[in-house]
Amino acid sequence: MSICLSANNCTGQLKSQKPAMYSGFSEDYLEKVLYEEGESDGWALANRSQYAEVWKKKYPNESLQVIKAFLHLPGVPPNDAVKMIQDIEVRKRWDTQFSAIEVLEEHPTHRVVYWSAPLPLGMQTRDIVQYIAERRDEANNTTYILYTHVPEDVIAAKPGIVRAVTIQSAAIVRPDPLDPTSTKITLLYQTDFRGWLPKSMVNFFSAFAPPKWRRDMYNFYIKMYSKEKENCDKMLAAVQLKAKGTTGTEEEHMNSLCSS
Repeated sequence: MSICLSANNCTGQLKSQKPAMYSGFSEDYLEKVLYEEGESDGWALANRSQYAEVWKKKYPNESLQVIKAFLHLPGVPPNDAVKMIQDIEVRKRWDTQFSAIEVLEEHPTHRVVYWSAPLPLGMQTRDIVQYIAERRDEANNTTYILYTHVPEDVIAAKPGIVRAVTIQSAAIVRPDPLDPTSTKITLLYQTDFRGWLPKSMVNFFSAFAPPKWRRDMYNFYIKMYSKEKENCDKMLAAVQLKAKGTTGTEEEHMNSLCSS
């Protein structure tokens, strides 16, 4: 999918009608995420497997449930997990629930990202546009990835596609306390898929998404990403071992390839 940020000459492309106004994520947003991560009151177990545990909760007077998932990625270092989530070009290679993922705007404090997800049984495709911000706790090697909705008047939905809305969403990525080379991820999200899709159906399927998301990411890491990273490390080491004739440009080129 090609993305057009110009107000003119964007025939057939996604069109940004005006710059996305970003007011930042408040401290309350992250505090609420951390509170719900550790809270048990009101949460009911939705499903559990060896490496994934999913909980659900409904707030008073709301029909859409909130999903909380605890995921374990043994043998996947936290920095690699963040890379696979945050690097859009890497994300496209493993996240099968989306047919299109594109960065619309890049800023020092956040990004604006477009996602498109086909639904089964002949239902209309949903898309979603989010502000995404990343915060780091270096002392604990923990990354907080925060998501919220971009208003539809900024980027209109394409004809035939229903615009979903992020009510709240976050991912917390930290080392496994028993093994710092492995990763624990907490997901918290509540999404309104809009359209005629029954809320009961949304609630049902939402609880089954995190285990598949974790499985797709983990399989990609084991089968491809870890091997590519190992090969890059070997090639970079070979360049660095050259006693003579190695130019700074050559080493910089290898570093660039292996960080992409």
